[in-house]
Amino acid sequence: GGLPPVTAPVQAKQGSMMVKVPVGAKPGQLLQMQTPDGQKIQCQVPHGLGPDRTFQVQYQLKRKSNSPNVIDEEDRLKSKTVAAHILPSYWTNVQIPDNDAFDQMIYVDSSLHETFNKLLEVTYREKATQDRKCPKRFERERCPKTPGGCPCVNPGGVPGLPTGYRVRRVVRVEDSGMWADYVAKREQIAVMRELAEEMPQLEPAVISDEAVDEYSNTFEPLERALNEVYLWHGTNVRAALSIAQNDFSIDLAGSNTGTMYGRGAYLAEHCTKADEYAVDEPGGYYEGVYALLLCRVCLGKFYYTKVRDQEAGAKVKSGEFDSTVGDRLAAADTFREFVVYDADQIYPEYVVLYSRVHAKDSKEHIERLTKVPYHLQLPVYWMNCHVDPVKKDFHDQVVVGKHTVATLQSLVDFCFKGAGSIKVLRATRVENSSVWRKYVDRKKLIQTQLSHGHRAGHLDHQILTKEFLRERGEESISVRDLQEEINEHLLWHGTSKAAAQKIAKDDFHIPTGKDMKHAARFGNGAYLAEEVEKSLTYAEPDPDGIRWVLLCRTIGGDFYYTEEHTRIDANQLRDQAGKHSVLANPEGKGPREFIVPTSEQVYPEFILELKVENWTRPDPVYMKRTKMQIEVPHGVTPGAMMLARLPDGREVQVQVPVGARPGMKLEIEV
Repeated sequence: GGLPPVTAPVQAKQGSMMVKVPVGAKPGQLLQMQTPDGQKIQCQVPHGLGPDRTFQVQYQLKRKSNSPNVIDEEDRLKSKTVAAHILPSYWTNVQIPDNDAFDQMIYVDSSLHETFNKLLEVTYREKATQDRKCPKRFERERCPKTPGGCPCVNPGGVPGLPTGYRVRRVVRVEDSGMWADYVAKREQIAVMRELAEEMPQLEPAVISDEAVDEYSNTFEPLERALNEVYLWHGTNVRAALSIAQNDFSIDLAGSNTGTMYGRGAYLAEHCTKADEYAVDEPGGYYEGVYALLLCRVCLGKFYYTKVRDQEAGAKVKSGEFDSTVGDRLAAADTFREFVVYDADQIYPEYVVLYSRVHAKDSKEHIERLTKVPYHLQLPVYWMNCHVDPVKKDFHDQVVVGKHTVATLQSLVDFCFKGAGSIKVLRATRVENSSVWRKYVDRKKLIQTQLSHGHRAGHLDHQILTKEFLRERGEESISVRDLQEEINEHLLWHGTSKAAAQKIAKDDFHIPTGKDMKHAARFGNGAYLAEEVEKSLTYAEPDPDGIRWVLLCRTIGGDFYYTEEHTRIDANQLRDQAGKHSVLANPEGKGPREFIVPTSEQVYPEFILELKVENWTRPDPVYMKRTKMQIEVPHGVTPGAMMLARLPDGREVQVQVPVGARPGMKLEIEV
């Protein structure tokens, strides 16, 4: 583990910057500095840092009230270009032509989970040290730090030492810039040590070597002559994802359990040792789920020691060595520890999410853990995937890179059944914590309702977006984390430029009553279609001829189904039947539309700007007129205007005809 970033008080979106401790400054002393956006902030010098050392400061970004932070992925990727021939051949991004810059986290297919289960099995050692925390819930009840671990974490204790680990999900980190830095450092070590005496090799070899050699479709061959190895680093899920996105921060490392060998990144060959530093999130989303980073590490010429040596880092800094191997296995029959002092010597290639298995766990319990693929709290391809959206607000609009645009283009083409052509000019991903929280809360409510005896309606054929995306990876857009059993789907919503931008900023607003400007063919609500062409009929072009369409996560739940041409009272029938939405399939021919009554049932994930050419807009659909009765209220006289609420939720003014009396029923057509 490592020191957390030094943080100036924040409540909203954060920026970060590296600060060098000035000459003469002492730990605890207050420093004043200016941020890149011109703010003056103050923070203290962290303890343990002397002059010329650097540390990270986070600060609140200036922005207009409720305005999103706009990030361009292509701009971020400009510094990450790397020649394709040095990239691991099995990476997803290597398969994409002309894709020389990328930064993505990708779910490894669940068929490969057994590879990682085997690696965990091979690197397991039945041993505890004093660094394994007592698992008792309350701090006052916990055992003191004990050499060899307290009784609670040893075999025979409660819960005892884990007897193994089971993979829940694996994320591969594909970052061309971070990889280029790693390869450059590895080459630098090779050149620097080339003229020196023969480099000592690890004896015995790292225990994972044989296993990674067996799976060349998952692990790139290692430069053994440079002591390149795969090692574990244990932490919590959010920290692991953050490291995977931003790399290790060596200046801030090594404080959580002391620094036996100086400040650096500490890694282990045995998963049991790395697991001592892994923690879950009691009461949170990741309760019972832990994280190990499986890192590719270039040790180079290592300093070997069997004893504690806090000056080991200084020996490496002098250039005499490239890393430290602390052999506590030989000295105390525990574990070897590996320490590097330059983040470029580590590439955190895999984030392994797992659960611990204890002696008391039944086979059925273990099988339940791995039966269904585990999903992160947020989509794996989001920039904020490591953040807890319940505890921390964020509102980013990410202008996505060419690979995501290409995926969206293919999806649009598949879902467009009309004549003509559509080109995706630009796409923006919306990462909004407050809108996401409302969406997740509504999903949980509908899940609960459907688990208590209700069943969601069944679609007679698959939604188009699902049909297209089901066999694709999850590197830029995904349907695999959608819950089909509650009719959660990706659907299209066409609108104006101004409305699209307002929805992305403030969420959907579903007008009711007098705010409704038009009749609603299937009752009031947000209309979302599975076919792009249907959404285009709602998307009026802006002055530049661009049409705006949103791709939205949508929760249909149990739906009221209608094949009628027009059913303006569908929302009333939906409520009477206790349903969550309307599924309209006019005359059984489509195009199908879900109409949801609340904004919480929609998450607008992508904003697409489209250029549509040679497309003939379908003939307008004329709604069939519906007869209804209204009652003349008391006190209203003939010729006066009265307010009538229509079945679709609109409120309209109706003139009372001559001869009408209070209590009389009037028939009107709407």
